[in-house]
Amino acid sequence: EIREWRYQFLFAIAFALPVFMISMVLSRLPSTEGYFMEMNSRGVSREEIWTWILATPVQFISGARFYRDSRHSLKTKKLGMSFLIAMGTTAAYVYSVSAVLYNAWNYNGGGGGRPRLMQSFESSSMLIAFVLLGKYLEANAKSQTSNAVSKLAEMAPDSATLIGTISSDGKIYSVLERTLPLVLLQRGDILLVRPGEKIPTDGKVKSGSSSADESMLTGESLPVSKSEGDAVIGGTINLNGAIQIVVEKVGEDTALAQIIRLVETAQSSKTHIQEVADRIAAKFTPFVIAVSVTTYVVWALILNTSILDGIKDDWPYREQGFNDWTLPLLFSISVLVIACPCALGLATPTAVMVGTGIGARLGILIRGGEPLELAKDITAVVMDKTGTITRGTPVVHDVLLLSDRLYSKEDGAGGKDSCCQGKSAGGVPFVRKSSNSAVRAVLDARQKVIAKIMYYAACAEQNSEHPIAKAILTKANDLGVGISQPLEAVQNFEAEVGKGVKCTVDGRDIHIGNRRCLTANGITTTPGTFDAMEYLENMGQTAVVVSVDGRSEAV
Repeated sequence: EIREWRYQFLFAIAFALPVFMISMVLSRLPSTEGYFMEMNSRGVSREEIWTWILATPVQFISGARFYRDSRHSLKTKKLGMSFLIAMGTTAAYVYSVSAVLYNAWNYNGGGGGRPRLMQSFESSSMLIAFVLLGKYLEANAKSQTSNAVSKLAEMAPDSATLIGTISSDGKIYSVLERTLPLVLLQRGDILLVRPGEKIPTDGKVKSGSSSADESMLTGESLPVSKSEGDAVIGGTINLNGAIQIVVEKVGEDTALAQIIRLVETAQSSKTHIQEVADRIAAKFTPFVIAVSVTTYVVWALILNTSILDGIKDDWPYREQGFNDWTLPLLFSISVLVIACPCALGLATPTAVMVGTGIGARLGILIRGGEPLELAKDITAVVMDKTGTITRGTPVVHDVLLLSDRLYSKEDGAGGKDSCCQGKSAGGVPFVRKSSNSAVRAVLDARQKVIAKIMYYAACAEQNSEHPIAKAILTKANDLGVGISQPLEAVQNFEAEVGKGVKCTVDGRDIHIGNRRCLTANGITTTPGTFDAMEYLENMGQTAVVVSVDGRSEAV
């Protein structure tokens, strides 16, 4: 459709633009006026010949679509924009042809030497070209909206790995592993989803554990842990563990299909102003015709009565070839031509389609035209939970130390040093001496401990694709970790789904994770650990504990 409208517009403008240039520019320039205004033996100027020839393909080839639509609208007795365009451009074209024929007749003595009439071929041809340009832009806008819906549909994979099925009586039947198109899936099928694959459809985890990236649905960048019995959503990404799922919804019943249907419904829904525009547009064409006829009748009466006697004699219309009956005709045709490109039937639906389409492409689902219209009155936006409005990329915002053990063990200072003889509520060393040197010593000690903590954490997370792992590596890089001292390879690495990771770095046992990680691995929590976690979580942050050799050292 876009290609068709583009070709039609280019064809029309290729003829309409020369018509405009000849009529409005070249025939008025001193250097070219003489050539284009020169008459042939029949009394027709070069300007009239060229504009007539060039405007005719635009009127009857480019404008053929509007004539076909007008014929259908006459049959249904619902006169639309196409009828108005066809009527306005035809009036301008017929008037221009009549003006050329009249000028030829007048030149050969039939008109008694009256002034020549001005043709308006550029009006009809440029009008058709601009309407086609509007149609092309509208089709392009629809295409962008359709692309947004297509991108939503592409979130679902094309196939799934079938390994079994559950019958209606609850019996499980294993089948040879094979790949099936998504359209062949049925409720009760058992699917295998490997790490990194997209979950084919909505269902429930039958066995295995993993984490899923559900940002396409929730907008939250952090993965969601999945274990036996948890629901999964088609189109989301299985990150780090193989799971078996039981299909519960297929086809149009899935969450992704409902989102696509929501966007399509929103694009086709009408706002209040659009309904008003449709009602106006339905009456607009008959109204314009009535106004055009009224214009002719009123001006004909005015010019052919004594109302304007003494005034119209100063008007130059008679020198331009018009009389008291043809001048009202020009006014009447002007009404039709000016009313043709009515924006009411085009701009409003296009704005709704483009608005909802761009929103869908950016992850914002607008439920219809009415919410889009009401959005102009919004003064405040309240989000239902944290993590909804984010950059989509986690960052390490705070590092709360829980002890000074790492510093004292590695550098021979800290716990027994006179400047670090206590801890704050969160476990961070505080200063008992007030001298500047003591303050600098504590700050230096704190930075060394943080650097050591981030080194262990970066080593443990260096091969992970988890968003939190990437945030830890970025923070470590900002602190110079991994630059002056390269990250070491880890041993005994194990990712615990829904908990964290554990490994051995430089002979030390490292655990990084949440509360479940602490409990599952028997970590001794330093006093203040849970207070520090709660403090960060109350600010909407995700708290991750770094433990070294079985004791929590930082949050």
